This record gives sequence, structure tokens and C-alpha cells, in this order.
Amino acid sequence: PRLPLKALHPLLEDGTGGGDDESRASQDIVPIEDRVAFVGISNWALDPAKMNRGIMVSRGEPDATELEKTALDICATDPQVQQYISPLISHFAEAYRKVYKKQDREFFGLRDFYSLVKLIYSYSASNNRPPSWAEIELAVRRNFGGLDVEKPVTIFRDLLAKTEDEDSDEMSPNCSTIELIKASLERSTSVHFHGDSRYLLILSENCDAALETLHGQVLGYKAQVIFGSSFPKDQEYTQVCRDINRIKVCMETGQTVILLNLENLYESLYDALNQSFVNLGGEKYVDLGLGTHRVKCRVD
Repeated sequence: PRLPLKALHPLLEDGTGGGDDESRASQDIVPIEDRVAFVGISNWALDPAKMNRGIMVSRGEPDATELEKTALDICATDPQVQQYISPLISHFAEAYRKVYKKQDREFFGLRDFYSLVKLIYSYSASNNRPPSWAEIELAVRRNFGGLDVEKPVTIFRDLLAKTEDEDSDEMSPNCSTIELIKASLERSTSVHFHGDSRYLLILSENCDAALETLHGQVLGYKAQVIFGSSFPKDQEYTQVCRDINRIKVCMETGQTVILLNLENLYESLYDALNQSFVNLGGEKYVDLGLGTHRVKCRVD
């Protein structure tokens, strides 16, 4: 059947047995004291409608073999590039698992590993050679940056020592925070990224200074800045709709957006932040959520 997990919606929401709207209207809602915890196990991919109705979504941690197979599949577009990268895949998987297990809480996850492989694939495809250590280091810093205590670069370097170049100083990229942000925001003409460049989460103890640096030095004051707050008026549904509409216009026109203190609308951008795009007629679209409603938005 199409969308079989939709049968879970009433159980997750109000405790009824399901059915269409008319039959559900005639059913008695199960009293709160009679409801029980709902646990579902499925091999069907969950969509945001299910995740937003649940308290926790748990997925098993893939082992090294599964990580290596997925990484090889990501590189399968070009067999020659796959051949360049395949000797390194097992080291990437092992390094990722070490970084993952060293965390006190889950900050880095599978999407960081997948994006790392995609970026290294892009470097190798653009230069038609195996990736250098300098390129691997840049990819690691772009995808595993943000927690100084973990030192992911050291873990990857220990496992990939043989890939370091004697003349690496000449080609070593600038890995300062500002340059890493610029590299993520600006599409380089020399390297075609294998996929969509990730949206950035920037953590700072001084939001004002970080915003001025990002908005002024990096983006040249050309980005839209949307602020939020905990004031009651900013939490209202109408204000969330206004903010979503501003973001929608920016996405359709290809303008960069900086979101600050907008926790109340991030769940509406679930598909957008996860880059769950759909291709229709040569254009990319994504769903934006507004309460129980979802609207399609074109992404430039």
C-alpha cells in the first residue's frame, strides 16, 4: 500500500483506532489514563510526519562493514575515482567510529561521515588522482569541526599517515574558522561538490561578535538575518508563518539566510535543513511545515 505508516498517525496523536475522518469523529478518544507508551519497529523510512509525532526515534549504529559499503556506493558514480578512494575507505570508517565513541553526547553522526566521503570524492574527481592528506584534512575539519575536545583530525591522521605528502606544506589549505566557513558557503569553481553543500550550524559564546563576523566579513552584508526571541509575540503562530514565508522567498531566490534564536520554527524546516529535496521538471523542491500543513518550496 501507499504510505502504510500513515495508519500510525491516530495512535500517535489521540489514541483512536484510526479510520477516515468521519469514522474517527464518531469514535471515543481514549482517556489519557488508559493510554500506553507506543513502540513501533519498521523497516520503512520514517517521514517528518511520524518523527514529529514521536518522542524518540532510535536507529541502530552501523558496523564497520556497513559504513565501508555505504561509502563505496557513494563513490560508485565514477569507477576510476572509486578506485582512487577505495584503499582509504576502511580507515575513514575506523576513524569515524573512534570519533563517534569518544563523544560524551551525540554531536557527530552518520551524515558527517557521508558528507566527508562526498567531499573527498569531489576533490579526487576534480584532480583525477587519489586525495592528498591536505584535502582529507580540509574535509575532516569541514565535517567534524566544532568540538575541540575530540580532535578528529588527530584520529584521522593517525590512521591515514601513509597518505601524507612530503611536500604537503605547498598545498596545505587554510583551515582557519573563517576560511572553513567561506569554503562551505561559496561554491568553488575548481571543485564540483558531489551533492549539495551542507548548511552550517555555527556555535559561539558571543552571538553578536559571531554575527558581525559572519554577516560582515564573510557574506559582505548580503545575507538576510532573521531574529527570534522568547517573547510571547514572537512565539505566536502568525509570526512563525511570517518567518517561514521570509525563508521561503530567500530559498526561491537563492539568497543566503542567517537564522538566530528561532528554535520554535526549526521543526518546520526539518526537510530543508536535512536537504531532502525532490526534483521536479529540472527544479529542486522541498517541503516546509506549518503546523499540520506542508507547502512545496522551490530551492534555487
